[in-house]
Amino acid sequence: MEPLVILIVVFIITLLTTKAIKKVWLYSFAGCVAMSVMLLFTGVSHFLYPEGMALMLPDFIPFKKEVIYLTGVIEITAAIGILIPRYRKLTAWLLIIFFLAILPANIHAAINHVNLRTATFDGSGLLMVQGTTADLFYCLGLLFWNKKTLTLIMRVTQHSFHFTT
Repeated sequence: MEPLVILIVVFIITLLTTKAIKKVWLYSFAGCVAMSVMLLFTGVSHFLYPEGMALMLPDFIPFKKEVIYLTGVIEITAAIGILIPRYRKLTAWLLIIFFLAILPANIHAAINHVNLRTATFDGSGLLMVQGTTADLFYCLGLLFWNKKTLTLIMRVTQHSFHFTT
């Protein structure tokens, strides 16, 4: 849930700040900053809570902690890449592939109610899958940005909040 909240709050703060300073709505810029901060948060979490993150992975996956550290590095790298205009589109496409690749782990964690921080099975469940779905839509929005995309992202995000609270 925290990554989704970070994504939305940073987006809104960045959007309002850029409007106040530049006098225009910079949706794409706000989206990139929000995604970057969220990815930095989740990437660092891989190093702070590796035991809990390892519980997200199905039993058949070997070297769980190494996979967790690798995905943390990928997320931190993507947080940087999404801010560099030259690499933004490539990073967004790679993030879509990445989010699709980690979706099974999020589903596994949701089914088993994994609590990442305590490395137990008393977590929130469905929130992980909804967060990953919102992340996918967000990356698509970064690639194909227009007002229609913003409306879709906001609907998905509002549905996630409404469904989970």
